[in-house]
Amino acid sequence: MSINAARDRTKQFLREALETKELGEEIKIIGIDKTEEGWVAQAEVSERNVTLPGHAIFEKKYYVVKLDSELEVYSYKQVKSIGDEEEEE
Repeated sequence: MSINAARDRTKQFLREALETKELGEEIKIIGIDKTEEGWVAQAEVSERNVTLPGHAIFEKKYYVVKLDSELEVYSYKQVKSIGDEEEEE
């Protein structure tokens, strides 16, 4: 599978998992690496802050998504920043 297919699958997965549907919510792949198991992608997601209803305030959040060689997601987590493997508290 190609890097473009891995990028597209990562975006599709995050769109569905995070339910990013509103205008302004977007997903940007900022890193992707080929591994023995498949792919590891890092994404920056602009998500609407739901604690302030009625306001269009967006926050940048970061996710690491792991895909197998068939591009099936087997792991994903939110991290504090890219390069940081610790989960967001």
